[in-house]
Amino acid sequence: MRNLFSAVILFLTLTMTAAGHPKSTGSVAGFVIDSETEEPVPFAYIHLEEINRTGTTDRHGYFKIHNIPEGEYSLYVHRIGFSSKTQRILIEQGEETNITIELNATVLTGQSIEVVADAESLRGSNLEHASIKVTGSQLRRNLGTTLSETLSSQPGFDQRTMGAAPARPVIRGLGDERVLILQDGERTGDVSGASPDHSVTVDPMGADEIEIARGPAALAYGSNAIGGVINVVRNQIANNKPSSINGTATLQGASVNTGISAAGMVSIPKDDFVFNMDVNGRYGDNYNSPQGTIENSGYLTTNNAVGVSYIRPWG
Repeated sequence: MRNLFSAVILFLTLTMTAAGHPKSTGSVAGFVIDSETEEPVPFAYIHLEEINRTGTTDRHGYFKIHNIPEGEYSLYVHRIGFSSKTQRILIEQGEETNITIELNATVLTGQSIEVVADAESLRGSNLEHASIKVTGSQLRRNLGTTLSETLSSQPGFDQRTMGAAPARPVIRGLGDERVLILQDGERTGDVSGASPDHSVTVDPMGADEIEIARGPAALAYGSNAIGGVINVVRNQIANNKPSSINGTATLQGASVNTGISAAGMVSIPKDDFVFNMDVNGRYGDNYNSPQGTIENSGYLTTNNAVGVSYIRPWG
């Protein structure tokens, strides 16, 4: 008992010391506006590349990201209907950096801009060397019932399937355990790679972006991942406190099997806590074909999660 009591006292002392001596941090805030009309751009996606901090502008185009370590960062801004933009910002100790970002309206999808940080930068849940990033309108336009269907339009991609639900991506002819699937940088833990009648537990409907690493960069995750690595970024465990309650909703339908898919996400800031809730579900009846109904082709799946973050200047 005496050793246990001493360990508790030591832990509390270290915690109070860490809280009393926070690291050098600052914040960034500002507005995202239309370069032509100077009107605010609401619900734009904000991403600090080096430390994987994210945020979203409110309906007035305003955003603010707290507790950023002192240094220089790449601020990436994306909004459907506008050209994405990357801007370098400098964060100073105890200071708030205020910026105004102008986006150009466009109806075309341009080439993605890849910003590579140095080896000492923190990458969070993102892949260190992603060869392909699927985000924004490109992700929503190709959104399918499963992760493999969503990526099937990418060059070199196909899918292994035993029906509408149990499908898995195939990259350049390699599948199963040769393709590693991650969510927010962590292994999913399902058995879809070992058995074709099991589905991938990651649902693309709630994804912010999908990163794909192929070639030598994939071998950093193990010798088996010679086909590639797929990372679905959902940020279920928030690393940044949003300025207000925000969320997304997605609804899809299909006529060939009377199918419907729905997903919703809400992020609620409260004091030093951030609560993230994801709810989604899919239903599909048996498929209809010119030869008749395909028996045992229906599906019913759901994938729900709750994340709680406690955010302080020291971590």
